[in-house]
Amino acid sequence: MSIALSYVAPNGGKIQQNGTSQQQQKSQLPNPFELEDYHILNKVYLTHVNDDEKYDKDLLFNLVSNIISASSQISGTNHTQISFKPDFPALKRISCQMITTRGTAECAHQTTMWILQHLRGFSWDAKALITLAAFSLEYGEFMHLYRIQSSDTLGNTLKQLNQVQFRKVPSDITDIVMFLLQVFQHIIQWATWSTMGYDIEEVHSLSDGMQEIPLVVYWTVATVDACSGNLVGIS
Repeated sequence: MSIALSYVAPNGGKIQQNGTSQQQQKSQLPNPFELEDYHILNKVYLTHVNDDEKYDKDLLFNLVSNIISASSQISGTNHTQISFKPDFPALKRISCQMITTRGTAECAHQTTMWILQHLRGFSWDAKALITLAAFSLEYGEFMHLYRIQSSDTLGNTLKQLNQVQFRKVPSDITDIVMFLLQVFQHIIQWATWSTMGYDIEEVHSLSDGMQEIPLVVYWTVATVDACSGNLVGIS
């Protein structure tokens, strides 16, 4: 069976995966490691509209933490509530975009900007957490299927379909994701302080910290994107 491979770009267009088009696309994309912080911030601020989109931060964070902790064999907290319904189509869309990103810094930057644009109506902390939740869909499914018992016929069928037996998650990906959860907690802390009525002129570090949050969110999303690509691409 022969399948013509093509890449669905964030704008909806298709780019045929041949050497010429790949090279042209890469040459047109910036490498984030070659950009100054203010260049990245200028691009990131253009994707941010407002913070009027609502989400349940605490519950979503607990769901993500439980998945990552269980995958890392660390005791998590069981605060899952059946009544809470994450936006599955949005999470799946972001997850699919990340796992189909080519393994270059330029393409990771493109996907990161696509995600930030897609989440333009959410707060900065929400952008980071929703991206982590989207990663957890693929990561959690992989780790769950990896531990399926041989007696589980359905589980082993899904395991084979997902090619779990040919994929391996290195420990550093788990370590990175655990670290990103800690980073997210710091983002939340800064966001909380910013709403407590402190005088920015008196607390200069708060002003400086708030200006850094969009940059931290950018690199958090970019790191999650890179982890997603490695998770799928390893064989």
